[in-house]
Amino acid sequence: MDFYDDIADDYAQLTGAADRCGPAARFVEELTRRFQITSAVDVACGTGLFAIELAGCGVKVVGSDVSPGMLNAAPANAAAAGIDSNLCSWVEAPMQELRDRISDRPDAIVCMGNSIPHLLTDDDLRRTFEGFGAMLAGGGVLAIHLLNYTRVLAGAERIVGITRSESKEFVRFYDFDSDAGLIDFNILEIKWADEGRCSYKLHTTPLRSYLHGELIDALDAAGFRNIKTFGDLRFNPFNPDSSDTLLLTAVIDRP
Repeated sequence: MDFYDDIADDYAQLTGAADRCGPAARFVEELTRRFQITSAVDVACGTGLFAIELAGCGVKVVGSDVSPGMLNAAPANAAAAGIDSNLCSWVEAPMQELRDRISDRPDAIVCMGNSIPHLLTDDDLRRTFEGFGAMLAGGGVLAIHLLNYTRVLAGAERIVGITRSESKEFVRFYDFDSDAGLIDFNILEIKWADEGRCSYKLHTTPLRSYLHGELIDALDAAGFRNIKTFGDLRFNPFNPDSSDTLLLTAVIDRP
């Protein structure tokens, strides 16, 4: 995926990775407390944030991503965090085809960081959720985290975030002109030089703005049960009008 390959080297800076470590660690601690998790797959793992936190809790993890550029950074990040290489492995694969690449049945699948919206069609979503269900051990949990698009669309919120690291500045924003529930996610990369001069590059990829009801229906159709919604990684209640993000957990009911 060229979009993420292009930004892989700057991903930690543009997403504020240092500030995300604490919330990720608390989420993983709570998830593993609520469910008996000894093995997991971190789908669309990026540079490995949640996979590393899971492995730090002693969970055996497979991190998967479609972008080789992002995935290349993950092993080094895991090593820097002191993670035993026997606890973490990495697979390059799209979400829709992951079931064909992983033979073990994990206790948990996590798909974080607004990754699900990269599935642009009903068929992509169906194949992905059915694949997740087929991969999970009986009683296994799926956790999905994304932006609350009910709020985003209602407010036409274009600016996602602005970060700066040394000479580079990143502006993340949406364009809402696409059809069929699609929006364009843009990253404007600005590189500042002396005397206020700058150069820039625009990275763009389409996203589908899934609402919580659509995802609940798709999970139910794929055989998931006990589907719950939360408004953040602390498992606080979800409010469609005010929550910044949506966290869904669901269990596959199979012997």
